[in-house]
Amino acid sequence: KKSDPIPISETTYNLSGLAPYTEYSIYVTATNNARINAESESSAVISRRTFPSHPRTPQTPSLSKVHIQSATRATFIPPDIDTSNGPVRYIDVIIHHAALGSSAPSLSAVPSVVGPYVEGSHWYVTVRYSYTEYQSKVAGHQFTVGSGSTRTIGGSKYRNIPLKPEQVYFIYLRVIGIYENGEEVSSIGQPLRYVTSNQTSSSSTSTATGWFESVGMIMGLGIANFVCLLTIAALIMLWRYSKHVQNRSTLKPKSDPYVEPREMSKIVVCDAFDDSGTIAGRKARSMKEKNNRKTEHDVVSHTASAADSAANSVEYLDVVEAEQKNAELFYETMKVVDEL
Repeated sequence: KKSDPIPISETTYNLSGLAPYTEYSIYVTATNNARINAESESSAVISRRTFPSHPRTPQTPSLSKVHIQSATRATFIPPDIDTSNGPVRYIDVIIHHAALGSSAPSLSAVPSVVGPYVEGSHWYVTVRYSYTEYQSKVAGHQFTVGSGSTRTIGGSKYRNIPLKPEQVYFIYLRVIGIYENGEEVSSIGQPLRYVTSNQTSSSSTSTATGWFESVGMIMGLGIANFVCLLTIAALIMLWRYSKHVQNRSTLKPKSDPYVEPREMSKIVVCDAFDDSGTIAGRKARSMKEKNNRKTEHDVVSHTASAADSAANSVEYLDVVEAEQKNAELFYETMKVVDEL
């Protein structure tokens, strides 16, 4: 930015239209009548910062997106603070307890001096933060008015007292800056209007919240019990299955339980022999008796083997019947688990 020409007789000059608390580099050049518009080399550059001004007006607080209407609290999102006009020392949250149905008063109506809460006061500072703490922990996060907390800063105690049901409150942000000479200056923004709910709706909300918590607890216990029963049923099934495998390995029949009786061998007697009392007849009778005894022995042996196989078959069928009963018992157990 270039200033207007300065007469050579002038030794001082005031630069105007500059921004507060901003650093500028300044230098001087010279011209004469013989060389119009021709400038000399510039002088040495000096740097100067302008003085701080009143802090920039803070933005209006906004209600939290997850805000729930309360009888004693108000939750909002504090905005960032602009420090382009100079250093900021403190940020105050000011509460104005107004009459029902009232609208926000003009900023000029805000008292110039507002301090910590005093019993019966309608204007009070509910909390104060240093600029560094405000920007790192408060700005952009949820802040609750009426939490009941207490803070001490700068030798003063600030009480964030609970709000009253069915009342109108205005929430202001005040930014306090400091001049070069140490003087404090402040700016205050437009307020957030908040109306507390009645105590009954607040209690109903608490009751509903407690009811949902109880239902959630009952459902959790039910699910836990179901998992336990399902685990027990699975263990019973595995145990019975292992017993089934063991029984099959020890009692499995050695052969097919049903054995066809072998056809008795026919006894063929040679036509050369007869039943007479001759030697040939006696030999024929002796051979016939021998063949008959052998056949009877084979039949008895085969019958005993078939009896053993049948006994094993009966034992095997008993095992199958027991396993069928076990399966029916498991099915009944699973029905009970499903009903639970």
